[in-house]
Parts: sequence; C-alpha cells; structure tokens
Amino acid sequence: MRQQCDFCKKNKKLLIPFSCKCDYKVLCTNCRAPEEHKCTFDFKKDAREKLTINNPKIEADKLTKI
Repeated sequence: MRQQCDFCKKNKKLLIPFSCKCDYKVLCTNCRAPEEHKCTFDFKKDAREKLTINNPKIEADKLTKI
C-alpha cells in the first residue's frame, strides 16, 4: 500500500504508517520521530494532565480532640 507522508510529501511504501498527536496523521519511518517533523504537541503537559486525573490527591480527615 502506497501512501504519502504528510511531512516530507514523498510517496513511499508504508508498511506501518505512523501517526502523531500533532497535525500530521501519516508519517513515514524517517519522519516519525518528534524531532524530525518538528512536532508542536507538548508531551510533558499531556503526561502531567493524565497523572493528575488518574491519581487524585487523598487527604485524611482531621482528628478531633477528646
């Protein structure tokens, strides 16, 4: 199956078309790394948001004095 890479615009035989979370949907093996296609997606921010959602802060109830 031949497809065109969204970044380098070359028609290549893509055995496994790679996708990215930024604007590029189909990438070839040479352009799949975020450094290669100048990715604008912030992976660190996304990971921090997932951590805060999946791990809520747990606080113990205050002890009452007798």
